[in-house]
Amino acid sequence: MRVSVVVPTYNRGPALGQTLARLMASELSDGDELEILVVDDGSSLPAEEVAVATGLLAEPRRWPLRWLRQANAGPAAARNAGFRAAGGAIVLFVDDDILVPPDLVRAHVAAHRAHPLSVIFGLCPFVPEPRPTPFRRFVDEMERAPLPTAEITAMPTVASGQISVERSQFAADAGVYSSDLVTPAAEEYELAYRLRRRGTPILLVPSMRALHDQAVEIASYCRQQYKHGLGCGEAAAKQPDLLGLPELARVIEANRAAVDSPRRLRSGLKSFAARPAARAALLSLARAQEHLPVPRRLRDAAYRAAISAHFVAGVREGLARFGRGSATEPVR
Repeated sequence: MRVSVVVPTYNRGPALGQTLARLMASELSDGDELEILVVDDGSSLPAEEVAVATGLLAEPRRWPLRWLRQANAGPAAARNAGFRAAGGAIVLFVDDDILVPPDLVRAHVAAHRAHPLSVIFGLCPFVPEPRPTPFRRFVDEMERAPLPTAEITAMPTVASGQISVERSQFAADAGVYSSDLVTPAAEEYELAYRLRRRGTPILLVPSMRALHDQAVEIASYCRQQYKHGLGCGEAAAKQPDLLGLPELARVIEANRAAVDSPRRLRSGLKSFAARPAARAALLSLARAQEHLPVPRRLRDAAYRAAISAHFVAGVREGLARFGRGSATEPVR
């Protein structure tokens, strides 16, 4: 069986070479073959030049590597461009900051053989740190959730860090994601909604793990949370039917401005915290107390306040900006 790995990338820089080198080391079962397609979504410097310059992709290469470049259009459009160019019966999307183990592609193929006509994804925990900072310990605890005990588990939504589909499930000229959604997270909600309406199983295989190669510190984490909130707002504003997803509806309901009296006080506090000046102050406070002898519960409370403020701001900005129907630029 032929497998195509699609890597959408935008301004990843030399670190992209490490992601591709890991993919090059993939080990497949006898009779299976692999191709890797990188879709450069309008990086400032061509991704091919930067990645090749690292020396990590020196010839000879174990698997064929192809490069596509397009004007910046967002992750959904980049993934779709790769899907249309791919020749594999299975298409595996891997983000450009994900480091895969040698057996990951083979595990995706095995999962599709065992569960045909499904959409399958794995986990992407952050790269371990030998000496974690206080914030890294906070994130690890916050994101640590009880893992399913089953080898494979049905899920209500998707995560696109490493996710695979069968080519026959989607129209070749269209793609997998909705290209008119330009914010990270928005395209995931839309895909999950469409799959659930079609009755397509969304399956998580907890044993399929790849590492998320990003620095974990409070400022960048808050920026990511803002963008995730923005994606939630875009999904709800552009396609209100997506509020049929309980997971998205709960986010929007909890973070939109309230008009009823019982919720007005809480909403007002969120609105104040979500203002740019208040967000900046909360972030500064969270960063400053990392170097002070404060109790852990107070430090964690400062982290939560800064993260929540950025997420709420993203949701509300997404609802306002995309609700006007004028925002079409990708958000990175």
